[in-house]
Amino acid sequence: MLPPEPQREEAAFTGWSADTSNVQQDMDVLAQYDGLTDKVTVNVIAGENGTVDPLGETACFYDGELKLTIQPNEGYHTDRVLVNGEITACEDNTLTLEHIRSNTTVTVLFARNTYTVSLTDGLTGNVFAALPVEYGEDAVLPEATPWHEGYHFTGWSADGRNITADCTITANYEQNSYTVRFVDYDGTELSSQSVFWGEAAAAPEAPAREGYTFTGWDADFSNIRKDLTVTAQYRFVLSFADVSETDWFCEDVRWAVENGIFQGVGNGLFAPEQALTRGQLVTVLYRMVGSPEPKAEANFRDVAADSYYAKAVAWANENGIVLGMGDGTFDPDSAVTREQMVTIFFRYAKFCGVKTEAGMLDAFRDAASVSDYAREAMGWAVKAGLVKGDGQDLMPKATASRAQAAAILHRFAAVVEK
Repeated sequence: MLPPEPQREEAAFTGWSADTSNVQQDMDVLAQYDGLTDKVTVNVIAGENGTVDPLGETACFYDGELKLTIQPNEGYHTDRVLVNGEITACEDNTLTLEHIRSNTTVTVLFARNTYTVSLTDGLTGNVFAALPVEYGEDAVLPEATPWHEGYHFTGWSADGRNITADCTITANYEQNSYTVRFVDYDGTELSSQSVFWGEAAAAPEAPAREGYTFTGWDADFSNIRKDLTVTAQYRFVLSFADVSETDWFCEDVRWAVENGIFQGVGNGLFAPEQALTRGQLVTVLYRMVGSPEPKAEANFRDVAADSYYAKAVAWANENGIVLGMGDGTFDPDSAVTREQMVTIFFRYAKFCGVKTEAGMLDAFRDAASVSDYAREAMGWAVKAGLVKGDGQDLMPKATASRAQAAAILHRFAAVVEK
């Protein structure tokens, strides 16, 4: 059924453009008027990177309509639609012009798409940057990525070239690994392994060393954060029947024997309380410097060339460490007193280049009994912590024991190391 006849001031209605008495399909029927032009022109202009259908000039019935289908090129979108110079809304790239009553110009402009490249931390999953990139362009991936302790950046999941859609690119990481070497006391490698950051290394089987007890390793390897060398630690085993682990001189004797400075007296004994002879004292000092070859034989008539202390006495005498008894003898087998021992140590310290600052003896009750020749040496020994006495007396004239000598030598070695 047709609607009522439309009325227009400028023209008289003359009828409809088509017969509607037998409608068999969808059809448009236009009202026609006498004295009115029935055609208008729509000129459609498409900018670069897209097209419109229909394009160019299209003749339309007056007061009719025209449907425009807009097709941007790949990577582009409809930016603006201008109808006679005015921006017009367009949905889904379709524009329908209705009631066209004058010549009309439609201009469609296109713009390149911009996509978002999301940069994601491969360890946390967090997005730490969003890069706007136009269609077909390359994303500029940063050199700096989130830092994670114990890990290193290995690269991106994609190169970021020729971006044609929103996408995610992931920063990939690998856990750091470090080399942990376990070595014996002499540097011999026991094992080598690669350990991830923060994890523990596996120690090899405890090594064995003749004359020693394995006590552990010199470094913690439970939380590896760098390349590490771990060295086996040992405790020298004292096998003397007369030296107990609870004796005050035990560690001093252990050090002296381990370093080849003292030896036992035979039969499994060390004889810690035995008096130290002048020959023995010079011999242990000689061993401490590596037993160098003396320039000449000892010039003392009581020092036989084949005696165990002959080279030691010759070396000590030529370096001013011992001077003899003043009568052409050395008296190697006589027991050395505490002040004699300290004086020889004092000269030995100077030979080694150790600073020998004198100290005070006033704190000891028997300070006056120290011989004049030994006062400076005893003062130095007290200040350096080598000689401690019994807390009240220095006992300078008392015979020095092998244990006392080992203790002073041990303390002296610590002073030299400083």
